[in-house]
Amino acid sequence: YEDMGDVFERIGRLQEAMQAYKCAMGYVLEHEYVQRARLQRKHALTWQERPAHPEGTNHIYALQGYKEAERLLEQASAELKAGWQQEWIQLQLARLLPMRSSVDEMTLVIEKMQPIVEQYGTAEQHGRFYLAVCLRDLARDHYVVSEQTVLYGRNALAVAERIGDRNLLGFAHLALGGSLLWSDHMDEAEENIHAAMRVGEQIGDATLFARCLT
Repeated sequence: YEDMGDVFERIGRLQEAMQAYKCAMGYVLEHEYVQRARLQRKHALTWQERPAHPEGTNHIYALQGYKEAERLLEQASAELKAGWQQEWIQLQLARLLPMRSSVDEMTLVIEKMQPIVEQYGTAEQHGRFYLAVCLRDLARDHYVVSEQTVLYGRNALAVAERIGDRNLLGFAHLALGGSLLWSDHMDEAEENIHAAMRVGEQIGDATLFARCLT
């Protein structure tokens, strides 16, 4: 059921993904806190990935789900439960990407998770963290882009290229392209946005492709 949910989530069939994750939860034992937290996180993500609701209810439901996932992790021992740190980092990243939170909310998560992701994070998690900081900085600074923000975009792209994750690669090219665009590096911005567009075509990501066209 969890695998089915992952597939449905990837192709945008979010209602079916949500139902699959609910079914998976029915097979997890009460004391398996990390696994329960992982399913709760994925279930909350299906709310976050939906189109924004005028009353903000999707964001509220997602935050409630993430809060419950964190509560479950707090019941598990970080020292005794394999994968605790990884799931905790994934939970924080889910709160950051896709970007639905306010700048203040993102900043609180970034400051809380930075020392943990630096010590325990995988290469992919480092890349997604750099992306989140880049996007937070763009919003915080009202698109007056500093060289530090551009550097976070470059770091995210370097990680994506090294590990070969095409989903991360497309997002990283777009984020870097946007940072370069608003800092008046037009030629390099265009190169990165075209690169992101090519990835969007290759993996069938219509949202990424549309953002590149915009």
